[in-house]
Amino acid sequence: MPYFYLSTPNVRTSFRLLSAILLFVLCSFNSQAQKLAVNSGPWSDNTTWGGTGVPVPGDAVSIASGVSVTVDVNASVAAIQVNNGASAATSTLSLDPGVQLTVAGTVSLGAGTGGGALNLGSGTLTAAGFAASGSGTNSWTSGTGTVILNGNNTLPAVFDNFYNLTVQGGVPGDSRTTHAGAPLSVSNNLTVASSSVLDMATFALTLGAAGLVLDGTIETQSTSATALPAGRTWGNILAGTGAVLYNAASGGQTVAQGTYNNLYISHASGGESSASGDIIIGGEVATLTTGTTLNMGTFQLAAHPSGGIGSQTNVGTIRTQHTATLLPVPSGRNWGGTIQYDAPGGGQKIVFGTYNNLTVLGSGSDESSSIVVNGLLVTGSGITIDMNQETLGGTFDATGHAGNLIVRGSTPFAAGKTFGGTVTYATNIAQTVRTGSYNNLSISNFRQFDLTLEAGTISVAGNLLFNAVAESGGTIISTGSVFNFNGSAAQNITVTARQTGPTVDFVFTDVTLSGGGTKTLLSPVSIAGLLTLTDGVLISTATELLTLQASASTTGASTASYVQGPLHRLGTSAFVFPVGGGGVYAPIGISAPGAGGDFTATYNRGNPKAVLGSGMVLPVMKVSACEYWNLQKAGGANTPTVTLFWSPESGCNGPGAYVSNTSTLVPVRFNGAAWESMGQSAVSGSGGLNGSGSVTSDPATAFDNITLGSTSNDNLLPVRFISVSAQQRSGSVDVRWTTAAEFNVARYEVQRSADGRSFTAIGIVPVAQGTGGSAQYSFTDRALLAGHDYYRVRAIDADGRVTLSPVLRVRATAVTGSLELYPVPVRNRSLVLRSDNLSAGTYELRVIDATGRVLLQESVRHSGGALSRALTLPAGIAPGHYRALLSGNDEGASLPFIVQ
Repeated sequence: MPYFYLSTPNVRTSFRLLSAILLFVLCSFNSQAQKLAVNSGPWSDNTTWGGTGVPVPGDAVSIASGVSVTVDVNASVAAIQVNNGASAATSTLSLDPGVQLTVAGTVSLGAGTGGGALNLGSGTLTAAGFAASGSGTNSWTSGTGTVILNGNNTLPAVFDNFYNLTVQGGVPGDSRTTHAGAPLSVSNNLTVASSSVLDMATFALTLGAAGLVLDGTIETQSTSATALPAGRTWGNILAGTGAVLYNAASGGQTVAQGTYNNLYISHASGGESSASGDIIIGGEVATLTTGTTLNMGTFQLAAHPSGGIGSQTNVGTIRTQHTATLLPVPSGRNWGGTIQYDAPGGGQKIVFGTYNNLTVLGSGSDESSSIVVNGLLVTGSGITIDMNQETLGGTFDATGHAGNLIVRGSTPFAAGKTFGGTVTYATNIAQTVRTGSYNNLSISNFRQFDLTLEAGTISVAGNLLFNAVAESGGTIISTGSVFNFNGSAAQNITVTARQTGPTVDFVFTDVTLSGGGTKTLLSPVSIAGLLTLTDGVLISTATELLTLQASASTTGASTASYVQGPLHRLGTSAFVFPVGGGGVYAPIGISAPGAGGDFTATYNRGNPKAVLGSGMVLPVMKVSACEYWNLQKAGGANTPTVTLFWSPESGCNGPGAYVSNTSTLVPVRFNGAAWESMGQSAVSGSGGLNGSGSVTSDPATAFDNITLGSTSNDNLLPVRFISVSAQQRSGSVDVRWTTAAEFNVARYEVQRSADGRSFTAIGIVPVAQGTGGSAQYSFTDRALLAGHDYYRVRAIDADGRVTLSPVLRVRATAVTGSLELYPVPVRNRSLVLRSDNLSAGTYELRVIDATGRVLLQESVRHSGGALSRALTLPAGIAPGHYRALLSGNDEGASLPFIVQ
């Protein structure tokens, strides 16, 4: 005991008294807060503690190295350290049978080089958690005792087995979690209390055959096939407590077969986990992230008999391939997220209920009642869903439907829906085909009741198969219906529908063509109302014939939309047939045919003289080499006139005028041997480069093959030049030209001039094709004139008609490369002027239309040699024929091109 002295004698006694009081206080505090077991023996023996007293609640207990303590009475302390690290000798703590040891904090094994041993026997140890440290050997023996953990803790690897284990301590809003540090085995009873969590991390949990009480949560991230034991009941179903969470970040887990109160799957990085057997749910089942999938495989996901899956928070996907007699998932439920039926062999029951997203990748049928989908309805290609006579409700989006949805109900879904894939109406009850947007639409089956095509627009972007038969008094009602074939790709239309007693073939009310794709008839089709030609070509044949009834009319035909093939029209009034072909709208009209009017018109894009014959009967001097019509009369009391139309697209001679003199233009008919005039009773419009108009014949009694002809040597030019160039090369000049269409061309003549006015032929080039195709030609002039040489190409057709190319000039002292434009035709306002060797100088570049109006003008400064100059045509430039003119430096070129 230290003493403190002052130099004044009369205060020495006071300091001695103060020191004694402080020492008493310190000794009293140490006896309550720290206890060190220095001798082996029972907990209750004071000598075990070196005479300092048995530990009491709040004491922190430490067992010295090499000392063994046996808890022989119920005890409670703040914390226990088994081995204080004084030496490498092992310290031991054991519990006698039935003894309860309560530790408010942690039970720690080992320190320094000394190990710790904990032997539970059949006692009960309650603690916040366990710890193990030091380099010595630590050991744990669970015996048949019970461990109760009530704090947030992580089990050291040495604590890998328990006889009875209870995880508790949490309260609502303040949970407690025990984390496994190794695979964990509980051989008798496992209890996880409410608001408490046993987190198995990536380790497996093994349970004995005895009890499992789960009011809290068990989590596992293990991807082992036996992460949790199968065949157990996880949670209190009747009380509605307990949950299991499979939450490996990337999935790949095995969901144990068994019964769950609440089952949750959550994979933060997305992934799929698979069931190992049937799963029964008493509460809810949910995948908690959009990228998480629970794959039930062929196993059943069922509700507990006491009720289950009444509500759920599913946001990911639950997959099922179950095809047994039992339902793959419980019926009548409200499913969030996505439910995916994907049995590879089909045969699944699509369970009735309400779905957010419904995906069907294996064929199946509706189980027994209506299905409601409020999100995405997705099916795989080749997959069939048979809805039987049930309805498909909800606000679903079926654009992802790629299979075949068979509907047999009277009003199978709401009007105005959009479907991908195929929808098939097939039933023997009264049924309504709803308005909306379909990809492929099939209307089939024999029916004894009415089939109604709902008033409004039924849009079909794919194929239509309409082969339903209404019998025994059933009728097909189409009043007010409009079929809009609006696909951008090729479509097929097959209609063999009819009603019996008597037999009446189905007739469309109104039909619209839009979307731009071709629409091919695979059967005869009749229309009684309005045929609207907006965008898209309808292709017919003599056997797959389009017939317009007497009440029918047409509107909107153009180069974008017409009938290609025969068009049959019944009626007494005048009519214009909206026919065409090869990208050309070429209508043909007739005046009123009178009673019994029955005409069929077909447009043919090609040279009629090559197909039928080239003979002509005066006064006919020329016949079109580009097109002809076939007009057949099957009935009609009158002798109607025929009206033929032309437009800038009619000719096959490009920017050259197809019709140049309307006064001598006449419809001509091939009489079997030669082309004869049908007379001209009227003509309107104009000729020229962008001319359009019509010419009407005299009343006619015979028709057949008809085209435009001329009673003069005007009209109907035979060839179109795309480009012409002249290039000097080492004492010679190469003249090259490209044509876009050669109809009835006999030969080409290359001409040269010294002044650009008087030309002389210097060579003849035979025709490469002459039947309508494109060709490239060249001619080499080796006898150059002094100074400037001018060149042009003269195309001469079989009838003597001449077409001249633009004039090109070549200087003897300069080298002017071949000029060309590409790409031709122009589709996006962009083209390039290119030359492999253009003389140096300053040029003016202009783009003009057919009337000579300048649309683009630029100055081009070139240093000589190769040239590549990008051009952007003005916004809004209309389709048609144009020219690029390059002039300057005593040179010039004219390059025609087309804008589409």
